[in-house]
Amino acid sequence: MGRMSKHECQAVNAGGGADAVRSGTRDPAADEDARNRAADIADRARARNIGRADELAAWASIGEQGELSSEQRGEAAEIAHQLAGSAGTFGYLAATDVAREVEKLFSEADGAESWTRLTECVRDLLRRLREPPELSALD
Repeated sequence: MGRMSKHECQAVNAGGGADAVRSGTRDPAADEDARNRAADIADRARARNIGRADELAAWASIGEQGELSSEQRGEAAEIAHQLAGSAGTFGYLAATDVAREVEKLFSEADGAESWTRLTECVRDLLRRLREPPELSALD
């Protein structure tokens, strides 16, 4: 058997299984169920990412005061790294780019100007995560 077409992959992923591929039919109820489950996963990821961004805002505030240890900076950079990957997975492309910058800034920030830039980036990140994603697998 050769490579599956996009329609065949969708039929299998929607719960129709191999029978749906062979018969060319799709189960609308299974399609709807799959869309609902995917939307629920995306909603939970978005909420988790907003929580991560809120945590980054707290770290940035501590950093602005000069009270962030190198270990804490590493932890914040790791949170930003996780957020960048998750945001991209769920279609928040601009948020991914901002989170990568936040990750870099936490790793390298030195001086008031850097911390100000970091704080601005985290605010931008939160704004972008509260908007609809640029891409959606559900459309």
